[in-house]
Amino acid sequence: MKKILLTIAFVLMFGTIGTILYACNTSPKTYSFANTKELYAFSVVSGMELALSNESNNQLKQTESEFNQVVDYVHSYLPTIEGFLGNTTIIAPQEQTSDKTEYSKMLVVNYKDMLNKEHNYKLYYNESVPSENNRPSKGDDDYEVATKLSGEVLYNSTTYALEGVKEVERDEIEIKFTITLENNKKVVIEQETENNEQEFSYTIYNGNTEIYSTSFGVEVENGMIEFESEYEKGGKELELEIKQAEKNNNNKFYIEYEDNNQKTRIIVEKTIENNTVKYVYSNNDYTVTKIA
Repeated sequence: MKKILLTIAFVLMFGTIGTILYACNTSPKTYSFANTKELYAFSVVSGMELALSNESNNQLKQTESEFNQVVDYVHSYLPTIEGFLGNTTIIAPQEQTSDKTEYSKMLVVNYKDMLNKEHNYKLYYNESVPSENNRPSKGDDDYEVATKLSGEVLYNSTTYALEGVKEVERDEIEIKFTITLENNKKVVIEQETENNEQEFSYTIYNGNTEIYSTSFGVEVENGMIEFESEYEKGGKELELEIKQAEKNNNNKFYIEYEDNNQKTRIIVEKTIENNTVKYVYSNNDYTVTKIA
């Protein structure tokens, strides 16, 4: 997975979604998950929402000016991720008896987005765990346990195939899910936890062609949630930081980056009015409004 650190000072998620990430009460504060089921649910639901959002809203277009390029890139994931990575509400998957005989496990995820719209998921899967005889000893230098998952995701009466693998190596956990979408598309979600640091990667494919990719990490430090991502276009790489003060109902973000020793800040203000979520991106020279 491409390592891109990200520290978000607020609640970064889908423009039309609730929050999912569990916030630990450690110091310095970090985002973590209470259990593996929360991690599975977050990875699958956030990946599905990001893929469906990009497909329906066509947010991948790049424009000529650097300001618009950066805004287009950030807005392709900010409304989605902002809602899932919150510090007040967590995703709460409910483990229930599977209603499909071919799958031994079922997780139910129900939540409301910022416009109070219901989102309902069912995650069915079988998990193949190595037998005791095949598991390495935790004292071994090459200690690693790989768990395979196979199943499907039910969302809005549509079923999507799911394949996954979880690898545990000492204090490091890596999870990779591949969800097959409609129209020959698929989304690959990768998550890595190491030393209390969370990193995520999302890649959308049309057949074997990559059409979208973003990666990030999350933590809270000094009362700010900082989200750091890397923007690449035309051989140029910009390290973007999205920051927000850690407080409830805070709808202001700051995008900061440096290019040719020049620092740039873009202010983002979110509003919800008449069942419409708007993000206004502005700096000293330009202003653009995006709909979630």
